[in-house]
Amino acid sequence: MNAPLRIVVLASGEGGNFQALIDAVEARLIEGVRVEALICDVPGARCIDRAVRHAIPAYVLPLRRGRAGALRAGCI
Repeated sequence: MNAPLRIVVLASGEGGNFQALIDAVEARLIEGVRVEALICDVPGARCIDRAVRHAIPAYVLPLRRGRAGALRAGCI
């Protein structure tokens, strides 16, 4: 058996797609995948609550504005 594919999810809002991914992995509709963590740029976003409910570590990395208005994370 192969080791599971370990993924980290980036989200910034409600986390509907994140929840769908969690549900699919937990229901074994997607095999060989493990959600390792969530990275979010919005403190208090609902996706963080979803991660916590499923014992998935969640990290908040607020974005900062860079040149030409582009958003860049300082820690990723």
